[in-house]
Amino acid sequence: MARNFRIESLSTEDKKRLEIIAEQYFPSQLKNQFIDSIESTGAVSPDLLAQGGFSEADKAKITGLLSPITSKLPTRQEALKTYVASQTDAPNLTDAELRDRQIALKALGTEKQVKLTDPEAIGREIESKLSSFGIPGGQYSRLLRKQIMDFTAGNFRLPNAGQESQDLGLYDLTNNPALINNFLNDQDNKNYFSGLISGQLNPLDKSADIKTVEDIIADRAKKSAANADIMSFFETAPGDLTKAREAFFDPQRTRAKDYIQQVYAPGVRERLAARGLQNSGEVASAVTSKYADLFGAITDSEANQLVSDINFFQQQSYDKTFSDLVNAGADVRGTIASERGRLRTQQITDFAKRQSDIESRFNFDLFREQSKAAYDTYRRQTEQASRARQDQDDAELFSEIGKTAAAVAIASAL
Repeated sequence: MARNFRIESLSTEDKKRLEIIAEQYFPSQLKNQFIDSIESTGAVSPDLLAQGGFSEADKAKITGLLSPITSKLPTRQEALKTYVASQTDAPNLTDAELRDRQIALKALGTEKQVKLTDPEAIGREIESKLSSFGIPGGQYSRLLRKQIMDFTAGNFRLPNAGQESQDLGLYDLTNNPALINNFLNDQDNKNYFSGLISGQLNPLDKSADIKTVEDIIADRAKKSAANADIMSFFETAPGDLTKAREAFFDPQRTRAKDYIQQVYAPGVRERLAARGLQNSGEVASAVTSKYADLFGAITDSEANQLVSDINFFQQQSYDKTFSDLVNAGADVRGTIASERGRLRTQQITDFAKRQSDIESRFNFDLFREQSKAAYDTYRRQTEQASRARQDQDDAELFSEIGKTAAAVAIASAL
């Protein structure tokens, strides 16, 4: 909603009276139009009274109630100047106050003035020029100056010679009306005062003040955007690190599960079966223990990575880094992108170490399982060879015993 600069210039009592009139006489759908009409024209428009369906008596009553209030309304330019003058500490204004100040300054910088900004300055020039045209000073000169000044202030020009001057009583203030006509008819004199008057009626140059407000607004918008980017970084960076950890460690758990199911468990069953213990419950116990061992190692590694991520994040002193950038008016997005990359690079470096540790666990476990399998194979082969040699030795022994018995029998026969 636009600010009502003129109405705000009224006293608290008059503003309250205006509010009461709006509440008591105008339906809710017309209240805003009523206030807008008072602000823009200083009166209630006939169209608005017609929309309200007021009787002539009510119209007269409303006008009578408003008259003591609206007579105190300043011009729009006066209200704008008063508002601007009241807002002296621009850097400490709220955003809403800055926008209102910007509106007021732009209005003063674009709208022609409805009153002379310094009528006394023009009055002094009139008095000086009257003297230069041979009109002597003194009481009559001051009266002439006042009459001409009052006309100029209301009409933004000098009065014309002849009937207009006669009606103003100018000729009655001198015994030489021709001198006044010379003053009023001289083209150079007309041009001179036209320039003075136009200078006071032209829009005020508020470009410097407008730029100050615009710079403050732009700076705040930039800092607000930077703070939003920083908050987004603080809110999303931990989540990004969490997702990266999950993306790294979840496959490690899947790999451990596949290893246990596809490599370790079958090997345990085979070894225990070779010893006749396949139904002893030791298979389940060994598999459960292996799950706890490998998954525990991965969970510990993930917990250590979480601590590493937190410590690295906290060590960067981002609060100070970003605060310095914002206060300097620098663009933080590039720094944020760089820091995201640095966090990710540090995490990838850590992952490489974690991967190496996990790989060593897997490789050691695989080596141990392979060693057990090789030993079991060697042991079986050795036992088989030993049994084969024993069988051969027994066969040879039995053969020798048979030969010896035969020899003895032959010798006995002889």
